[in-house]
Amino acid sequence: MCALLILLSSFYGVHFGHTKRASYLVVSLLTFIEFPFLYYIYHTNTIVYMILSIAAIAIFIPAAHALIFAVLAVFCDVFIVIYSYYHPVPWAAITEQEAFYSTLCSLVISMFCVFMVTLLLKVQYEKQDSDLRTLGDQLKNAADHDTLTALYNRRYLNQYLEQLIQNDHTDFYAVLLDLDFFKKINDTYGHVFGDEVLVTFSRILEKYLPDGGIAQYQNGMEISNLYSLADKKLYCAKNDNRDKDVF
Repeated sequence: MCALLILLSSFYGVHFGHTKRASYLVVSLLTFIEFPFLYYIYHTNTIVYMILSIAAIAIFIPAAHALIFAVLAVFCDVFIVIYSYYHPVPWAAITEQEAFYSTLCSLVISMFCVFMVTLLLKVQYEKQDSDLRTLGDQLKNAADHDTLTALYNRRYLNQYLEQLIQNDHTDFYAVLLDLDFFKKINDTYGHVFGDEVLVTFSRILEKYLPDGGIAQYQNGMEISNLYSLADKKLYCAKNDNRDKDVF
C-alpha cells in the first residue's frame, strides 16, 4: 500500500511538475510509515533505511523545514526501536526461509525507494535548470532591448559592432534615421501618443529589415540601422533636403 502511494506521488510530481509537493509526501511516507514499520517487523536488517530517510530529508526538504523533519524522524526512529524491544511482534522468531524472503523484499523496496528518490531529485534539478535558463534568457533579452520599442539598445549595438569587427566583417553599413517633426507630435498629441508612434514605426521597420540587419533605438526620435550588405537602393529620392526611407 505504501509503495503504491509512493509510486502515485512520484507520478504526480513528475507528470504535473509539482516535484516539491511530491518530495514532501514521499519522504514523509518513507520516514514515518514505511521504514519504521519495516524495522518493527524485521528489526536490525532494516535500520539502514532509517539512515536513508535522514539523507532524503537533507536532500529534498528545504532548509526551513529540514531540521523539523529530521528531529521528528529521529524521535520516530528511536521510539520504534524502543517499542519493538519491549513489545516485539508475535512472529518475531522467523525461519531461515522467511528471513530470505524478508531480505529479498527489503532489497526490492530499498532499490525502489532509492530509484524514486533519485528520479525526483533529477526531475527537480532539471526543472530548476530549465527555470534558470528561461530566467537568464529573459534577463538577457531585457538587457539587450529597449523597453518601449522592443528594438535593440545601445548596449547590444556596441557588442554587435565589436563582433563584426573581430570577424573582419566589412560588408556592412550603418544608417541613422530621424523621425521628422516628432517633437511637434509629442507637443500636440502628448507623449503617450508619441510612444505609440515610436512603437508602430519600430514594427514597420522590423518588418522591412533585410536579412542580417538590425534596428537599434537611440533616444528620442533617432533609430540606427545596421545592414550586413550594402544596397544602393537604400537612398531614395531627396525631398526638402532630407534622405527618406520608403516602406
